[in-house]
Amino acid sequence: MATVYVLISALVNFFIGGLAEELPISTTDVFIQSGEISEFAANVMARCNDDVSSAAKLFVNDEFAQELAINSSTDYTATFKLEDLESNSIYRYMVECKDANAGVSTTSVEGMFRTAPAADDTVALSFVWAADLAGQGYGRNPYFELTTVAGKTVQGGYIVFDTMEALEPDFALFQGDMIYADDAIPAMKPYTNGSGGAWLGNWTNNPSKDFVAVTLEEFRANWKYNFGDDKMQSFLTKVPVFAQMDDHEVANNWWPGEILDGSGFYENGTSVDDLYANSLRAFYEFNPIEDGSLLYRNQRFGKHLEIFFPDYRSYRGPNSDN
Repeated sequence: MATVYVLISALVNFFIGGLAEELPISTTDVFIQSGEISEFAANVMARCNDDVSSAAKLFVNDEFAQELAINSSTDYTATFKLEDLESNSIYRYMVECKDANAGVSTTSVEGMFRTAPAADDTVALSFVWAADLAGQGYGRNPYFELTTVAGKTVQGGYIVFDTMEALEPDFALFQGDMIYADDAIPAMKPYTNGSGGAWLGNWTNNPSKDFVAVTLEEFRANWKYNFGDDKMQSFLTKVPVFAQMDDHEVANNWWPGEILDGSGFYENGTSVDDLYANSLRAFYEFNPIEDGSLLYRNQRFGKHLEIFFPDYRSYRGPNSDN
């Protein structure tokens, strides 16, 4: 009976997912997130999703704070640097995008962040971490559903962010592989009970992503795919992040100077350094970190916590044969 149920479930998933209209990457007018919080500073990143040159205005605690001009050169993204803040304090913000030509405005939802406590303060803190998002072809499945330990049923998209948001953490560590630029996300993917295991059904990706990133536009599209998820967007409006890079933001297990031999998804002779240059530019554009900032860094949170962020990839030597 269990085998029959799995088969029927898989067939239903196939026909529902296979015939469904492709969902939009995002339904949000203005995407926002905060990060790199310190005792006195924070960054706010925004994207005007109407894809037109705009004046992006940042409001903090209901007061105008900054304005930046955005255009296609940064894929309509901007990162605001806020300074002279109070330590261990909550700030609320929103971003307005005003079309430079038509004068039409769109506004984000409200976001929030708490700055780090002072270095000598004893403060209780909580944080969450995430890595390896949408790898191996498993992307945003509108039918995926689970029930949390709290008894809440969550369905569709990146449900892990709904669970993490409910914990109300002070910040999040995004520890690399937050995009899989080197993997496509097909509309339908068979899944098994492990490597070489029995087929269990089909995983539906909607929206899907039918490319491996080589160009700057394709690396940007990977970030837009993940950030377009409603649950991830909700999480990012409430929880500031520290973003790191690992290998899949560029290519699997890459190293500086590597030349790909064409045995995988890339043309023979593809320079990983060229891929990295495009990936790094998109990383700075789509994360709340200032352009050109060092990827290795540290941040203190009160008297008892300091976090060190290594740069996993850009200084390593060639891989060994193991």
